Amino acid sequence: MAKLDTRREDIKREVVRDTFEDQTIFNVFKRNPSWVNMTVVCDITGSMAKYTSQFLYWLRNNVDNGKVRRVVFFNDGDQKENKDKVVGFTKGIYIANADSFERVFETCIEAMERGQGGDIPENDIEALIESTRRFSDVDTLVLIADNFATPRDLTILGDVKVPVRVILCGNENGTNTTYLDLAKTTNGLFHTAKDDFFNLPNIELGHKIKIYNKRYKFNGAKFVRTPKEE
Repeated sequence: MAKLDTRREDIKREVVRDTFEDQTIFNVFKRNPSWVNMTVVCDITGSMAKYTSQFLYWLRNNVDNGKVRRVVFFNDGDQKENKDKVVGFTKGIYIANADSFERVFETCIEAMERGQGGDIPENDIEALIESTRRFSDVDTLVLIADNFATPRDLTILGDVKVPVRVILCGNENGTNTTYLDLAKTTNGLFHTAKDDFFNLPNIELGHKIKIYNKRYKFNGAKFVRTPKEE
């Protein structure tokens, strides 16, 4: 148990710190103060540790103001072997009501301790679907996503019936366009540390957007990176 106890203490120290090099989560929530009663779906695989800590820190300071109703953590299958991960049934999804920070924190720790990483793709879409299946009052989802992990289960994206606000982490040097497609397909929104993109559902063929210093074009089916000269 010593290793797990050490990890728990490391996360606790992160949650109470007052400085973070990255500000993605803080920036998005600060720019969007009208968001309330959120169901937040959060990737807590290893590569997302610093963003998970940042979200928990933010939540600890906002647990009493009605911003978040519940939190859904996903770890892509607990300790399931990659070959056994079936689209829509990968599991490793943990849910906590957000009326108690300690409950959310303990649920997050449980999800982390039961996961073991594995391959790069994650079960984002399954977690989104499970959130609406379990709770009929969800009309919008907030997804805290890893730019470097394309969802393994995009084939079931059509089963997500509510808009998704995507907060994409780690895309300063280039955006995984899958998450632009996810936001547009669900009539949702797309957010980075610097900007909010509110008009994705209305973007038409040939329209371009700029994220950081790179441009992306909607080709009628999906977003694609455009050459610098375009």
